[in-house]
Amino acid sequence: MIRLLDSRLCLALLLLALSAYNRAEGVEVSGAIPKDTVWKRGSVIVVKADAIVPTGAMLTIEPGVVVKFRAGESGEGGARLVVEGRLNSLGTPAEPVVFTSERDDTVGGDSNGDGDASKPLPGDWGCVKIVGAGSTLQGCSFRYAGGKDVGGGGHSALFISGSTAPVDVTACDFTDSAGAGLLYRQGVHHLAPRIIANSATRCAAGIVVEGIGLTRAEIMRNNISECGIGIVICGADPSIEENRLTGNLGHPLKLVDGASPRCRWNDVRNNGLQSVLISGVIDEVEIWGPMQSLGIPFLLAPDLELRGGSHVSIRPGTVIKIPCRKPGEEPRNLFFRGALKACGTWEEPIIFTSERDDTCGGDSNGDGLASAPDWGDWGTLVTSQVTDIIEHCVFRYGKYSANNFDGVDRNRILWIQGGGEHVDPINCEFYPR
Repeated sequence: MIRLLDSRLCLALLLLALSAYNRAEGVEVSGAIPKDTVWKRGSVIVVKADAIVPTGAMLTIEPGVVVKFRAGESGEGGARLVVEGRLNSLGTPAEPVVFTSERDDTVGGDSNGDGDASKPLPGDWGCVKIVGAGSTLQGCSFRYAGGKDVGGGGHSALFISGSTAPVDVTACDFTDSAGAGLLYRQGVHHLAPRIIANSATRCAAGIVVEGIGLTRAEIMRNNISECGIGIVICGADPSIEENRLTGNLGHPLKLVDGASPRCRWNDVRNNGLQSVLISGVIDEVEIWGPMQSLGIPFLLAPDLELRGGSHVSIRPGTVIKIPCRKPGEEPRNLFFRGALKACGTWEEPIIFTSERDDTCGGDSNGDGLASAPDWGDWGTLVTSQVTDIIEHCVFRYGKYSANNFDGVDRNRILWIQGGGEHVDPINCEFYPR
């Protein structure tokens, strides 16, 4: 009996020793990080709970460092690194700085000591959140993040907000984020950050830029693929140049709340929904054009609201698609409550059509030949301002026939009402006749 107990004790001790041996050595951190800390090359850092770089402090991360974060349980978002001071994280192509889940055994070893029992997943940990000025990120890899809401802005791997100086993000890689790869929000100070030569793969969105303070931002030479949406711009007019937005599941570009970026020389191909999605509220001057090098149409989201103070100018050659009604629903009407200037030309008319119309702007709904446009796919374009101009426009597959607007049966694709009764459409075409 004593020998049997001894053998069991030895086995237990052996298993404990093996577990300790299998667990990769790492420095555990949480809470406030001491001032001017340096995480040395080759180190493995395990963030067990939210770690904070306090105001006035700087954290330097050398090339080759692996930072692992405790994974959340039961929907809780896992640990974060919150930077109120400064973060200087400069990796290289050969030795990137890696931010990842503690379940990721491909870098830094088996940090949670469970062998193959757990696998990393999108949203395992929270994010790197930067709210202070003076940080620099280059050559960093963010994996399996986006598991915790970052202050009302949704989920992301890297969240930058409220800085008084631009934070540049260059040559970083975002993969498998449950939210955006990068979410940059700025509403007070006008900054010109550079978001250059990054990549995003299998994220809910690649890059999200929000706020009027980022109108001078540069989004250049980024490679975004296999994401839900490529780039999202909300309320800002940054420069979007030389990006590769290919093979994403949804739209390559989404513009929210009057965003009007400057786009050129972008490669936009083979996305699930080949159109620029326009959504949110527009209450100021807005220009819709052929998006320069994008070569794809606009799709007006169901939640788009064109308020009375809006001034929408549509350039020649623009193709605007309207979502189709679902079975049992009435067609969607397009209300221009503010001013509208839609001036096409003989050579480049402005086209309003169904999202199912593949003959104009290509296969925007991504279903190939599974659907075809039909009369009444959408309803009526309604405008009412005496200053409105509608010239050389083509209206396809609209018309609304129901008791609507002022209680009178309407059957028209273009309705100029109220103060706009003196507006005469010039050289416009309507299909089907």
